[in-house]
Amino acid sequence: MPATIKTAVSVPKEVFAQADSLAKELHMSRSGLVTMALKALIQNFEAKRMQAKIDAAFADYPTAGDRHTQALTEEAMLDIWEQEDEEW
Repeated sequence: MPATIKTAVSVPKEVFAQADSLAKELHMSRSGLVTMALKALIQNFEAKRMQAKIDAAFADYPTAGDRHTQALTEEAMLDIWEQEDEEW
């Protein structure tokens, strides 16, 4: 079993009651429920942080040069397809 730390937190009564009810429904302790919830929150936050880094890395994509290259490639492919159609 991993090392644990005891802590005290203050939560609104309604949230505590909902958490207590859910823990009972899931047949787990409140500590287990809180641990599960914190892990999910941390995982979600880390995923959003990673997505923000990915978005920042591609913020300037495609560049004007990329768009120009793409347009030239598309034109070349259309020419090839038209030539193939004529050969058939």
